Amino acid sequence: MFGLSLSNSTNSRNVKLIEDIESSKDKDINFIIKEARNNAERQCEDITELERYGVDILVVSPINEEIVKNTVRETQ
Repeated sequence: MFGLSLSNSTNSRNVKLIEDIESSKDKDINFIIKEARNNAERQCEDITELERYGVDILVVSPINEEIVKNTVRETQ
């Protein structure tokens, strides 16, 4: 399972990333995409939730790098 935590889905880089993921979906791979809407606290909650889901790969486009680092460390 592949988890993606985005700061927002309006940033052109993130839009392209979502489009690429959607167009290349493999039937054997599950994707979960979370959008924090530029809210660092929400992004931390999203990361924790993705970890609870048991994602095998977690990719984060951080709003606040330091806060996100701490959250990722806590979930390991």
